[in-house]
Amino acid sequence: MSKDYISSSRSAIKIRDVMKWIVAIDSWDYCDGTLLAELVIKEVIPEEVKPLIGSIIDGSRIKKTKAAVHLKIPANERMRIAESLSINLGLIDTLKTAETITGETLLEWQADKNGIEPIESKRWLENQAQEIIKDAAKQLSVSVETIENLLRDFRRKIANFPDV
Repeated sequence: MSKDYISSSRSAIKIRDVMKWIVAIDSWDYCDGTLLAELVIKEVIPEEVKPLIGSIIDGSRIKKTKAAVHLKIPANERMRIAESLSINLGLIDTLKTAETITGETLLEWQADKNGIEPIESKRWLENQAQEIIKDAAKQLSVSVETIENLLRDFRRKIANFPDV
């Protein structure tokens, strides 16, 4: 997640501020407009999101009705679930690349502490990431591929923001 989700801390803050709008617009795209309606009524629409709302109002943004029929995860939960998973997977990515104050990576430090090779620590972290995905799939009664596709959609929306 860390490399796919955000490119700088400033953009992370901006994305975080509008995440509820991204969730609501994605939900609208899949024929559930309740979240978006609530936000429009209760919140001030952020500048970055106004063109998207405008395209919904003028009819140029089309709902994905055929895709909505085949959703395995409810439209209003898709991006929230993906965000949570992405955060957890991002923490694992960060553990693989973060450096300690001495200049060694956290991965190397952990391996030294446990008396193992860094590659073993890396494999363990990668297995943990796969377990997170498998656990999510099991809890949601969907396939691992469905979760991976959801994460891909989420990352694409974040990378292309504000053109979600």
